[in-house]
Amino acid sequence: MSGVRLAVSMILLSVFARTETTTPRQLNQELQAGTGQTPAPAVVDRLVARAQLQLEQHAYSDAQRIVERVLAIDKATPIRKNQLEAVLDVSAKAYLRAGEYAKAENAYRKVLDIEKTKPAQDQIISGVLNFLAGLLLDQGRYKEADALYRQALQAVLNHPLIDPTTRDDICLNWASLRRDIGRTSEAVALEGWTRGTSNSPPPFPAELVVPPLVQLNGLTPNQFRRRLRQPYDNDLTALWNELGVAPWETCQWPQCVEQSWDVDLVAGNTGVLERVHVANGINGPTRFLLFEPTDHESNGVQEWKVYGIVDLPYGDRQGTARIEKSGDKRWLVLEAGSDAGSSRSYVETWYDLTGGKFQPVAGYPAGAPSLQSVITDLTRKLHSENWMERGEAVHRIAAIPDATKSSTVVQELVDLLDRENRLIRNLFKQGTGVSTKYGEGFGEYVSYILDILMKSGNLWDTRTLEVLAYSSYNPDSGFAMNLADNGGAILVPIALELIKSDESFDRWDALSLLGRLYEKRTTHQLPAATVQTIKQTIVNATTHREITTRRWAVRVLGQIGTLDDVALLQRIAATDGDTGPRFSVREEAVKAIETIRQRK
Repeated sequence: MSGVRLAVSMILLSVFARTETTTPRQLNQELQAGTGQTPAPAVVDRLVARAQLQLEQHAYSDAQRIVERVLAIDKATPIRKNQLEAVLDVSAKAYLRAGEYAKAENAYRKVLDIEKTKPAQDQIISGVLNFLAGLLLDQGRYKEADALYRQALQAVLNHPLIDPTTRDDICLNWASLRRDIGRTSEAVALEGWTRGTSNSPPPFPAELVVPPLVQLNGLTPNQFRRRLRQPYDNDLTALWNELGVAPWETCQWPQCVEQSWDVDLVAGNTGVLERVHVANGINGPTRFLLFEPTDHESNGVQEWKVYGIVDLPYGDRQGTARIEKSGDKRWLVLEAGSDAGSSRSYVETWYDLTGGKFQPVAGYPAGAPSLQSVITDLTRKLHSENWMERGEAVHRIAAIPDATKSSTVVQELVDLLDRENRLIRNLFKQGTGVSTKYGEGFGEYVSYILDILMKSGNLWDTRTLEVLAYSSYNPDSGFAMNLADNGGAILVPIALELIKSDESFDRWDALSLLGRLYEKRTTHQLPAATVQTIKQTIVNATTHREITTRRWAVRVLGQIGTLDDVALLQRIAATDGDTGPRFSVREEAVKAIETIRQRK
């Protein structure tokens, strides 16, 4: 952790540990209490904490007024170093987020001076140097910034307990500078060190003549990525203003760039496509920007301009954006989120990048790979030995509009689900859970296939219903209810066969399906003999040798039974061998009796 963040954290912890709250009015009274008295350290702590809160709420002018107050106190009677360091950090962040980089630099230089007065073993200056170097870059002072990054990385080596995030940020920021001046191999080495082991020495680039001042019109893609990291990350308003684009999602959540691509555009230009995603989970919005080099350079550094921008309010599926090419044509293909609800889905969306703009177009335009060839390739991948490749193909198919309207595609998905069901069962018999071998993601992938088939599958087809019924799901889930409601009479023989399975989870699912079918017997127009068979099957299961099967049978009987079934349930409550201690068959029987009586 940098010295700045450490000082702020210590003050905030000491302040917020107090049980009482202090209003601004009470704080003023404490400050004015007693003629000529210096405010107590606790009062200064609360001022610093209030300034930090104003900063987090993006009330920068209010934060600066509190900072000025604390600095005035310090001028009269010096306050503690950690208090002064913390309040200067607030001031610097407020300035830089407002785009006043020279003032922010001045505040951080004072912080650096404070750090240097500490004993050598207590100096944690690498983070301060990193922030200062970035502020110099913001002002075009590349030569000074390069020297400070070198000092910052050396300071990391001098302090083995340094925060790894600070170490990585220094390397990534220094790499962005070196890329701008054409030293790509050195940038790659610095970036590689952040992904390796900290036991290896860092690859200090050779000293060289760096342009002293680079006055750019706009930001390079490298400096754009730097500006998404600390200390800028909590408010990107100044960044968007400098790029000349609309502000976007500037509050509440840090933001991060997750991906970038080089795009060979027309006339031999190579553009850079940047994806920025708000880091508040997968549902956060995503912004794509297309940087294109201009005809100008400043001291050997290429100037860039943002020519295109597209905002996706519900985000996109991470890792799925791709560039399609044909001659001079370039398309960006995204799987854009269609909503932010629990039933989240993605739709493949195409943008023509010709001319440096994001122009929405219909999918698979002339010159792009044909839809049929893509579907053929994806269905081939459904047979891959790698389940992750199978899962990716499923997601791609689901995102392509109308792809699942093809009976051939749907049949491929049914066959895939059947194979996955068999795999899960084989692993279960071997005593190995599927999540143990493949991870939790495998279950999510199979659940996604179930969701697709429930929406797009032929639920009047016996085999489709059979494969769905033998899948992995909870007996009391919405999926089980929907399967019974859609399967109707066709599902009855499947469920009656399922309850004969040697696997207990099959019997639980079968009882849930049969109970729902019995409840909807009138809707499905089930024959009286079929209805009687369903009811008797459930009753018979209340005496099954396996305890949990009996529990499910008793529970379902409580949902569908009548007063005529109470006598049976009373016997079960008195005589069943499962007595607890919790959720026993006897306890389920008592609950079932109560459910029937309340219903009747």
